[in-house]
Amino acid sequence: MVKKCMSLIAFVFMFIIVISTKTFAETNYNEISNNGSMTAISTQTSDSQLTEAETYKLLYENQKEFNGKILDTIYWALGAIGAAIIALLGGNIFFNYRVNKNEIENISQNLSREFEKFKNDSADGIQQKINESMIVNRDEFKNLSLNNQKEMQKYIDNQNVQIKSIKTFFDEALEEIGASVENNQRGTQRMCESLEKNFQRENKDLRVELNKLEAEKWRNKGVYQNVLACYVRAGNLEIELKLNIEDTIKNILEALENSSRLSNAYSTLLFQFIEKIPEKYSIQKEKINEIARSLPIQ
Repeated sequence: MVKKCMSLIAFVFMFIIVISTKTFAETNYNEISNNGSMTAISTQTSDSQLTEAETYKLLYENQKEFNGKILDTIYWALGAIGAAIIALLGGNIFFNYRVNKNEIENISQNLSREFEKFKNDSADGIQQKINESMIVNRDEFKNLSLNNQKEMQKYIDNQNVQIKSIKTFFDEALEEIGASVENNQRGTQRMCESLEKNFQRENKDLRVELNKLEAEKWRNKGVYQNVLACYVRAGNLEIELKLNIEDTIKNILEALENSSRLSNAYSTLLFQFIEKIPEKYSIQKEKINEIARSLPIQ
């Protein structure tokens, strides 16, 4: 606003100077013209003896003097205008500097006050926001912690349930495996016992056959004491195996009938066999016992 006013004042001032200069120039021009004319007329009147050439020369000199005065007037006007412009510019610059300096100081003070106010308000607001944020964050942290604890407890409970389920499964599987192993062990034991019994039976059967074969060998040699001993051993095995011992008893009777004595080494074996003979062979048992006791033991 100040700049606009100063510019308007300068324009008006320059316009006044130009008008004044023009008026001054016209006035001087009129005065000079009148003076020139009067001088020329007076000269012509007073000196009628001048020639035409001298008259033109006189007019030229008057015109030259007139033009010089006009130029001086113009130069003076231009100088005045330039001085006025310089004065106005200097004043405007000085005034603007003063105004700008005051405005800058006012603006700086206002900015300082506003900044201090903003800083105080901001500090209070920030502290309030921080406190509110801390409260909110603390509450959120508590809620989050509680939720995490609940989720963790839920997870632990689920894991415990799964662990118990797995433990139950493995316990049942182990029980089944144990029962299966026990059954297998029992089956294996029974199988082993059966195999052992079969082996023992086969072994005894084999020994029965071997004793009978050996008895036939001694029969062929006529050594009836050895025949008697072999059939007694075969008879004991057949009794253990619950076999029919009728043929064995016949062979024992034949060996006793062909013997004149009983060997001391075989007599005990013979009487133990007689005690083991089943009751269904009681007749043959009595006959063997009678013949054996009738023979001398040597």
